[in-house]
Order: sequence, then C-alpha cells, then structure tokens
Amino acid sequence: NSTSIAVRKIIPDAMKQKPLQQGDTHALALRAYIELLRLKNYSQNTIYNYSTWFLFFLSCFPNHKPSQITKNEILDFMVAFRKTFGDAKGIF
Repeated sequence: NSTSIAVRKIIPDAMKQKPLQQGDTHALALRAYIELLRLKNYSQNTIYNYSTWFLFFLSCFPNHKPSQITKNEILDFMVAFRKTFGDAKGIF
C-alpha cells in the first residue's frame, strides 16, 4: 500500500548520515533510534520493522518534539490505535 511505500523511502533517508535541518526533530529521533538498534545488534529486518512503527507513531504527533510527548499522550495513542486497528496485523 502507499503507506508502506512512503515509509520504505523515508527510513533509508533517515539512516544516511546527511545533515539535518534545525527543528527536524522527528528525523533526528528516528536516526538516533536506528543507531540504538544497531548498537544492540538487531537484524536489519528488525530495525526496519521497529523504525517503521516508530515513524508511524511520530507521524501521529506532527507538532510535537519527540521529547515532549507525554506518557498520557502515548497511552491515549495506544488506546486509540487498538480501537481503530485491533491487533494491527497487515497495517504495513
């Protein structure tokens, strides 16, 4: 689907070591997350899957810096996601 195509294009860009614009906190957070997963020696498939979900999560908070997303907002997101998609199989 078009979401998975867009995500497949975004993640490799985030993994490249190119300069980020000031204020591009979502891309910076994604890059840091990918590096953390690499340091933990996760497989490329796991990194791709986790990064896809992390990017989806961040896209639900377009006006937030990742560090400013509260615990209650995360819980609200999880409840809304579960109500909308159930177990989420086949979303991406």
